[in-house]
Amino acid sequence: MNANILFQHFLRTLRNVRTYGLGPATSFLPVSLCLILMGIFMALLWSAQNLVPQWIVDTRIVAYLHSDTPVGDQEKLASELSGWQVVEDVKTVSREEAWERLKLQLGEWRDILEGMEDNNPLPPSLEITFKARGASPGNLKPLLDRIRAFPQVEEVYYGKIWQEKLESFVRMIRMIGLGFVATLGLITALVICNTIKLAVFVRGKELEIYRIVGATSGFIRAPLYMEGALHGLLSAVMAVGALYGLSLLGREVLPMPVAASFSWNFSDSALFALQLLGSGAGFGGMGAWLALRRF
Repeated sequence: MNANILFQHFLRTLRNVRTYGLGPATSFLPVSLCLILMGIFMALLWSAQNLVPQWIVDTRIVAYLHSDTPVGDQEKLASELSGWQVVEDVKTVSREEAWERLKLQLGEWRDILEGMEDNNPLPPSLEITFKARGASPGNLKPLLDRIRAFPQVEEVYYGKIWQEKLESFVRMIRMIGLGFVATLGLITALVICNTIKLAVFVRGKELEIYRIVGATSGFIRAPLYMEGALHGLLSAVMAVGALYGLSLLGREVLPMPVAASFSWNFSDSALFALQLLGSGAGFGGMGAWLALRRF
C-alpha cells in the first residue's frame, strides 16, 4: 500500500468520522479508564528504580564494626585484611563519612534525617574489594565467615546477595505487569471491537454498495481499521491528560521522598506519553481487526 492510497483511506476515515462519529461517546470512558490504569502501572514500574537505594546493589563487601571500636583497631584490621592474597583494596569509613554518604544517597529523602545528626547511629566500617578472580562462588562463604570471626566485626554485608534477590523480585513483578497490561489491552480491544461492529451495522448499506461495485476487501476495511486506531488514540490522549493531572496532585499530597520518585524530566515524560498513545492506537487497531474478522 503506497502513501497515496494510505492518504486516500485516511481522508475517507475523516469523512466517515464527520458523518457517523466515532461511536457512542460512552465507549470512550471504559477505554480511557483501562488506559489510565495501564499508565499508572507502567509509571510504577518505571519509577521503581528510583525507590531502590543504590547500596542494595553494591557488590563490595562491607564489614560493619562495633561502634566503640578504636580508630587504631580499625586501621590494624584494615591492614591485616589488605595482606590477604584475594583482597585488592580495603577502605576505612568513619562514622562521620558514613553519615555524609547516607545523606548523599538519600538525596531528596535526606529530610527524614533531620534532628538525628547529633546522635549518629551509623557504625564505622571497612569496604573490602576482592581481586577479579579472588572471590569465586566456591570460596566466598568461607571468606565472609573469616571476616565475621574478627572480634571488631559486628556484621558483614554483601550486596551481591541482595542484588540477586532484587532481580528475582523484579522479574516476578514484570511478569505480573505483563499479564496486567495484556488483560487491560484485551478489554480495550473488546470495547473498541463492539464500537466498530456497531459502525459496520450502521453503514451496512453503504458497505454493501462498495462491495457490489467491486471494491476490494482492503478498500472497505482500511477506514474501519483506522477508525479503531483513532478511537484508541483519542482515548489515550484523555488518559495522558488524566495521568498528568494525577501526577500534579500526587506531588502535592504525597510525602516528598515518594513524590520525588515520580518527578521525571521532560524526555522521560514525553517517551512515556508516546508509549501510552501508541498502546491506545495499537489496541484500537486490534479491536477493529477482531470486529472485521466476520465481515
